Amino acid sequence: YTFIGLLLVPIATEIVQFFAIEWELLLYLRFLPLVFFGALLARLFFLRMTLSIALRKLKGFLQNPKKNWAVALRLKDREIFQFAYHPQERLRAFLKEQKELRWDLLKENYFKKI
Repeated sequence: YTFIGLLLVPIATEIVQFFAIEWELLLYLRFLPLVFFGALLARLFFLRMTLSIALRKLKGFLQNPKKNWAVALRLKDREIFQFAYHPQERLRAFLKEQKELRWDLLKENYFKKI
């Protein structure tokens, strides 16, 4: 609904101006979709930077550093943020304490012995 609303705001401002209604807020409402898409672009940039940092850090933990994408695609979002922004010692402790089947398979197939 947000996307459709943002598409309709510029159309509505043009209709109001067609009927010659003066309203100061109309000038700023035209830029609302631009601000929204700018925020989405900034969010995309931040998430891509986070992913690239996590991929770089993952290379140090893997048996085959070329498989970093294979591991990253199997991680949850929270885990990707952890790999991106936590220090290596904390990540080692995190890997040791994981006892889920998913992590057992990941550690067995991709990670170095910790």
